[in-house]
Amino acid sequence: MVEQGPGAALFVPSLWFHQVLNVTDCVSINHNWINAANARVCWAMLRDEMAEVREGLGDPEDRCDGVLCQRLVARRAGADYPTFAGILVRVAIVPLGCPFARLNIRVTITAAL
Repeated sequence: MVEQGPGAALFVPSLWFHQVLNVTDCVSINHNWINAANARVCWAMLRDEMAEVREGLGDPEDRCDGVLCQRLVARRAGADYPTFAGILVRVAIVPLGCPFARLNIRVTITAAL
């Protein structure tokens, strides 16, 4: 257990599970992110969400509706497959300083979901 005093900061590395209890009013500045250390875990979580969404749909046609399933995954997980792919593209391009890094890149997934 860690108790932070006023003005203190704490770094929690990727994939370190933790729980926070604020015992007084405070400001929390955090950044939840995808990086090389946890990208596979994030992808596995999205795949699991997709499987759960499909299992929860009673109508076989709904289970095959990629748009519906992606919307439900996004609602549950905060991101869908195209959003995740777009994050990966930006993470791969922007740090490289590529001249096209500032372009608005849109990722379209056309494979069967």
